[in-house]
Amino acid sequence: MSVEKLLIHISLGKYKLSHVTNIAKTHHKTNLPRHKKLIYLSISQMKSLWQWREFNSMRQFLNQFQPFTIFFIDAVGAFFSLLIIFFILIPLESYLGMPAPILFKLAIIAGTLFIYSSTCAIRRPKQWKNFLLGVIFGNLTYCGVSIYFLVENWESLLTLGVLYFISEKLVILGLVGWEIKIYVSK
Repeated sequence: MSVEKLLIHISLGKYKLSHVTNIAKTHHKTNLPRHKKLIYLSISQMKSLWQWREFNSMRQFLNQFQPFTIFFIDAVGAFFSLLIIFFILIPLESYLGMPAPILFKLAIIAGTLFIYSSTCAIRRPKQWKNFLLGVIFGNLTYCGVSIYFLVENWESLLTLGVLYFISEKLVILGLVGWEIKIYVSK
């Protein structure tokens, strides 16, 4: 197999890292041109950087740190929502159509969720299920209020604003589904 094909297969995830390392060791002993040997050797040395590929999925990796990982992920999401609201949505209000006072109200909810989730992630409460219910309720509240404002301001919203708010709700509802799954399974 050529180096180019091997690199394409690695990027597509068709080979596990252990297989790539074996190929690199095999080709190191052959009479390949020097530049191809260096590519194979650099692939084999990337093992420590690419070890996450050895996991069957990202879900398996995250499940090792449950249940408190979900609080951290939710806090990061709420923080990104705050950043997006203050540094993108409010300055680009004329391109989205959502009034700034409404965006400030959504920022208050996102800020509250950030503080709550990050506190739960740091303190790691023993009765974490009760706190996870709070996160689920907070996320659903954010979605509900946001959908209410979306419907209320439908006439003034532009296509970009509608796309952003609907996609944000889909991401949050996906996270809520994962949180419910963790709540039920643990």
